[in-house]
Amino acid sequence: MTWIPIAAAAVQAVGSIVSGASQNAQARGQAAYSKANAGLAEQQAQTQAQAIREKARRLAGQNRAAIGASGVDLAGSYLDALADSDINAELDAQTALWNGKVEAANHLAQAKASKKAGSSALVGGLFGAGTSAISGYANWYDAKARDDIRNKLAAGLDAPG
Repeated sequence: MTWIPIAAAAVQAVGSIVSGASQNAQARGQAAYSKANAGLAEQQAQTQAQAIREKARRLAGQNRAAIGASGVDLAGSYLDALADSDINAELDAQTALWNGKVEAANHLAQAKASKKAGSSALVGGLFGAGTSAISGYANWYDAKARDDIRNKLAAGLDAPG
């Protein structure tokens, strides 16, 4: 019966390792997902900035055509208003790009944290396995010592006296 603590410790050790490996795999999957989201955030920002610039170009063209059709010269305050509109559109496009970079950086930080959590879970699983093995050995040693004492006592009682 002294083998029971060893078997129990082996089961606990294997369970600890499997749990750590499973958590590590899950964390790595989460990290990959976060990295993919970072790439998507940057692509969306590029698309949004491009749409803002295209809309501004169309609007500027319409405004120039309307001003030209009215017979007014494109100098002075009209030209200043068109330039301000172009500057504001470019600022909006740059803001969209910046927001995309910030979102991507957040996703990458989350990916890094997930990978670290996975590594920690794996190390924790290994330490848990070691702890189970040591505990199992201690329990086995204790059970063996008790059996030895019991056997010696039984042998002493059976001896002719």
